[in-house]
Amino acid sequence: MRIYDGSVSEDKQIEPPAPLLQTVCEVLPPVSRFHNFKNTLHIGVLNYKSRPKFTTMMSLALAVCAVTLFLVIALFGQSLISPLTTTLDGVGIEGKVIVSGTGDGISADTLDELAYDTNAGYILGDRTLSEFTVTVPESGDMLGDYEVVCLYSPYEYNLSANEGVLVLPQSASSDGAAIAAAFTNAGVGLENIEIKTSLTAEDVRLYLGYGALAENGLKIQAINSTVRLGEDETTVYTFTVNSSLADGNINLVNSNYFNVVGRTAVFTTKADKAYIVADASGENENIDGLIVEMSAADYAAMFESDLSGATQACLYYSSDEAARAAIANLPEGYMGLLSTSNIYVQNPGDVFTTNVLWYVALIAVSLLIGVLIGIIFMRSVKIYQADFAVYRTLGIPNKVSSRSLYIQMALIFLPALVLLPLVSHCDDYPR
Repeated sequence: MRIYDGSVSEDKQIEPPAPLLQTVCEVLPPVSRFHNFKNTLHIGVLNYKSRPKFTTMMSLALAVCAVTLFLVIALFGQSLISPLTTTLDGVGIEGKVIVSGTGDGISADTLDELAYDTNAGYILGDRTLSEFTVTVPESGDMLGDYEVVCLYSPYEYNLSANEGVLVLPQSASSDGAAIAAAFTNAGVGLENIEIKTSLTAEDVRLYLGYGALAENGLKIQAINSTVRLGEDETTVYTFTVNSSLADGNINLVNSNYFNVVGRTAVFTTKADKAYIVADASGENENIDGLIVEMSAADYAAMFESDLSGATQACLYYSSDEAARAAIANLPEGYMGLLSTSNIYVQNPGDVFTTNVLWYVALIAVSLLIGVLIGIIFMRSVKIYQADFAVYRTLGIPNKVSSRSLYIQMALIFLPALVLLPLVSHCDDYPR
């Protein structure tokens, strides 16, 4: 045997060893399994300590791979497989029941009867007005754009027709006045909006009263809606009446367009009718954004509100328990669901197939990374071939030396095993 630089550089047999005498073999005691197991543990620990840079690098790599794979499978797996269902409303209102009927809709008299028979505290004839979103674009010193969710929640805020309550996160408190002004300046009947901030709020919500929705709900929905002028689209801040205009004609105030007089305009608020631009030179220094003027008749036709003929209406109860009891007592032909009920999305089969394919791809990537880790492990065995030769000279069997590598790899993987329980709590965080 030749040793160079602390390792065995050459190990060859010069002559065959003399056979042991029978008497010598009988004297040597057999090695117990416990002793081999103890040697395996001891050598595994020595291997782990002998090359600190290698073991540190391997521990870090395995920890990163294990944590990454866990997060991918746990978080992405849940987000890919679960979205086959969605809630009826984006914002859950305690005790809110969405009622569907048969035929041409639910009349006001029918809705009153349903509310009386089920002891509903409040009603709203058109479900589309119970929750909708208005975009408030960035202006002035605002932090950015906001999607304001307008809600009717009478048990939380029982408001008059000209009142509203704006609830926004603490982080957006500096923009509260500007967001409220976007509604009060639009001429939609809102005059007094109370601003509240909340540390738990995740979105911006504007709570409105029944009168505001019944009288001006469609006007509030039309704030910052869209108009198409030929091939161009732009945002309309609000609409006003100009009694001097003929029916079918409109004026654009604060318009940035040139040569639009005579062009056809179609609004998303009422897409079944087209209007002709009569003038686009008007200016209003007190209000930012595009204002559309139209005749009184066109204005009334665009925003005529009928809460008695919608296909879905809303009944409100003091709690979800009372709402469930009311749903059970609805007469035949009517169906009620809590606003927080889960329903299948459109084409759930296609969504499920697509999600499963993505999930299989994630599993394939995980297996590939596992194979790479296995290759690294097998290559590490070659590093210790010289050490195994030394162990053999000390009378340590090859099985013990080989098994010691598993002890070493277990120690290397120990940081990942410690991190995984900590990372697993990420799945409990709200998303």
